[in-house]
Amino acid sequence: MSFYYINPKPLESGAYEVHQEGCGLLVQDPDRIDLGSPLTPDTALKSAARYYDEVVACVHCGKDA
Repeated sequence: MSFYYINPKPLESGAYEVHQEGCGLLVQDPDRIDLGSPLTPDTALKSAARYYDEVVACVHCGKDA
């Protein structure tokens, strides 16, 4: 299990991207959302959906989501 975060700015599609801790595409922005305790990729996406209607796993670090 890992820690996951939501980037604070949406993609061009309007979806918000969920990243695993350590991902090179995760922005170091104080407004990013920490999804809390260690999660699986699936539970990270479900948790992110509480914040935004459209969420997607990062194409780089979320291949298992």
